[in-house]
Amino acid sequence: MPLNEPQVRSDGLQVEEHRQFQEAFWSAERLAWLGFASVLVLVILGLSGSGGIFSKQAIRFQEGTAEFPRFSRWEAPEAITALLSAREQGAKVTFSREFFRSFRVETIHPAPISAEAGDHGMTYHFHSVPGQDVLLTLHVRPYRPGIASYRVGINREPVQDVRTIVWP
Repeated sequence: MPLNEPQVRSDGLQVEEHRQFQEAFWSAERLAWLGFASVLVLVILGLSGSGGIFSKQAIRFQEGTAEFPRFSRWEAPEAITALLSAREQGAKVTFSREFFRSFRVETIHPAPISAEAGDHGMTYHFHSVPGQDVLLTLHVRPYRPGIASYRVGINREPVQDVRTIVWP
């Protein structure tokens, strides 16, 4: 049985090439490079959670601001911070029930002086000195991947909607 040897090319190589397939492969390879580069840019910007300019969102109230994760990862620790205006009656933060279905609160600093559960969710009360704002930090962990939609209120202001995407 004779072997089919490739023809000798003009450059002296005896190679059988499939130029059309090779060019298609190179094109697919370049598209993959662009795809990977796009994913890296999105990660650097914070769309994977834990850092980057888009990983957090600030919710502004008249009596303070709160910063929540816009993107988080399942079972990864996250910090929620709030700066509450000082009041004579003390500061308070309210989280809807949906918040507690999506996140597990691990620590609250400073510790609340009381917590009150109601139809609206959970309200934490904090001691405040008049003229001195309260900086609050909650360390939380998401329970499950998906979109966590919940409401948050500060002092007596109306609650605002917040949404966090939790990656698997």
